[in-house]
Amino acid sequence: MSWESIMSRICVRDILASTDIKETSFSQNSVDDIMCHAVTLMTSKLLRIYAFNRYVSGRDPDVAQLEPYLVGTKDTLPLDFRNFPELHGDISAIQKEVVGNPMYDPAGMLVALASLGATKQQADQMTAKLQNAEPLMAPDLRVKAMKEAYAGRGQASLAEKFFPSTGEELDTVKTPTSPYTRILFITDAGDEADNEAALWLLSTQLEQIQDTRVDVVFATGKPPLRAMRWARILNSIKKDIPGRSKLRYCVAPETKREMRYYTKFNADALKRAGMGDLEDSIWEGGKYNIIIQASPLEGFSENFANPSTGPEGSLGRVLPSQHAKTPLLYIVVGEEGTPNFPKDKLHREFKNHLMSKGFQALHLAGNNYMHWTTGFFSYLPSVLAKEALQDEWKKAVGRIPPEMSNVFVRFKVNSNVNYVVVDAAYKSFTESRKDDENYKKAMAWWDQLRPNIRQEVMDNYVKVSRQHDSSGARFGNPKIKEMVKGQQSTWRSSMADVCVEDLRQAAKLSASDLENLSVDEVLGLSLTEITGKLLRIYAFSAFGAGVVPNNTQCKGYVSGSALNPPLDFYQFPRLLGDVSVLKKEVVGNPMYDTSAVLFSLCSLCASPEQVAKLLERAAAGSVLPKTERDELLVRAFAGDALPDLLKGLMAQC
Repeated sequence: MSWESIMSRICVRDILASTDIKETSFSQNSVDDIMCHAVTLMTSKLLRIYAFNRYVSGRDPDVAQLEPYLVGTKDTLPLDFRNFPELHGDISAIQKEVVGNPMYDPAGMLVALASLGATKQQADQMTAKLQNAEPLMAPDLRVKAMKEAYAGRGQASLAEKFFPSTGEELDTVKTPTSPYTRILFITDAGDEADNEAALWLLSTQLEQIQDTRVDVVFATGKPPLRAMRWARILNSIKKDIPGRSKLRYCVAPETKREMRYYTKFNADALKRAGMGDLEDSIWEGGKYNIIIQASPLEGFSENFANPSTGPEGSLGRVLPSQHAKTPLLYIVVGEEGTPNFPKDKLHREFKNHLMSKGFQALHLAGNNYMHWTTGFFSYLPSVLAKEALQDEWKKAVGRIPPEMSNVFVRFKVNSNVNYVVVDAAYKSFTESRKDDENYKKAMAWWDQLRPNIRQEVMDNYVKVSRQHDSSGARFGNPKIKEMVKGQQSTWRSSMADVCVEDLRQAAKLSASDLENLSVDEVLGLSLTEITGKLLRIYAFSAFGAGVVPNNTQCKGYVSGSALNPPLDFYQFPRLLGDVSVLKKEVVGNPMYDTSAVLFSLCSLCASPEQVAKLLERAAAGSVLPKTERDELLVRAFAGDALPDLLKGLMAQC
């Protein structure tokens, strides 16, 4: 056990926010230094309450009153409660706020009373957990048990709290331990609106289902931060939140992974959204029918034979539920080798662990993703729809950083996924403006700028991307007609047809000439063309506003800065005029997590034979054509019943 591991997450967060200590160097500080910071911060919170109380009473804080409390007296130590300055007026509300310290003696008595109603096997189980310093039950169940004890419920009732009769010791905390179908949703929410759209789809569909419960586990980075955008969406809803009582929110172990966007922690917002105890709601495993992995699993232990008793070993305690007829499914968002499923021991062993328990695995890939369309925006909370529109624009103008993920992912995203979306928006933009004089100016402006942008792309993105292909899974820089290392396809086959045609036309290449170019050369050409489409839209808006496009801003966007990588959305030149229509034109990116959620929900009412057909079809290719998949998602957000959605999903199976 390390000194850092016994610290409250809130304390660590406050120290990082109020000092120049960095997260990467936190553990290098001495115990005394950290304790000094912690005591100072805790004291400052109390003194601010004192100061507020004085000001409300019409008086200034009295510094002289603070000295005995801070330095002590001959009879008392520093920070002794007896020397804290007196608060005036009605302070009952303030005093209630500080209720929450451990109840040492009552807790011991509670365990003793529960053991009186326990069987020998249950008592032995309790003893083993206590000896291993394991929690006997989750925090909010402990509170319920204590309340029942004070209400005089008796030994049998307490034993039931400690040892649920259903045998689901690893079941959820906030949802009953009755025979429900259980879904586990591991998510790195907060990075893009698709994460929250998946949660909204779960919530709205759960409202119609009586026998299903979901554990939502926020994973990677600082997990409580990942819940903040979802909390903001929930708090914006004025009516009852659908499915609220059927979701439980937990956190996975903290990791060093950074979130895509800066997010500020707000405990009050979490509390108002029904997640006030999220920081203490540590996920410890459980029994499930369906598992959706929409996040990498970093932070967990790769030892599944003998999982640790702490939260790091929670994956090893994931077991199949026997309480429903729903087929056991493990759905991963993305293929093997993509960000959610690196080809490492942890992810392989977790998959093997689940399959050994009877789960069937499905890697949901690009040919089965649904996509953002404005057709279902009216069914989303307004805050979520706004976030989605903004995220779609950021994705359109922002490229994956050259040091993120691996060369293959960067190549595929820039020459396929992002390229298709930007191209569709650009074609829509061109079609409605091709006769405009400002459009013609923008085209001529780009022709002059293109060589410089091409060079900046090669120097600042492609070169850095190549430098970050030095790990064990090195892909190299082969010709695109060659096979991708570890894949059953060529680099060329991962490119969108529209990208291939654009590159051939722009560089005046034959099909053979293009296939003989290296990965880096094609990556550079793809980025130049996709950037050109976006910068022409910017130039059009500038000319339309009566100003000349700023070439320096364009170069800064492509080159990056000390704070931002090249082609980062933060540095894209600001569009001038009304750009709401332009932003809607770029809507169309894949909805990764939401697609997995829809597949999972449909499987709830599917027979084993139907699930087998779905898995077979999905593994072989597309379950449905893109247009029909997207139409099905609109129906799902509109609230169509699951049997009807399943029928639509299996229309071609």
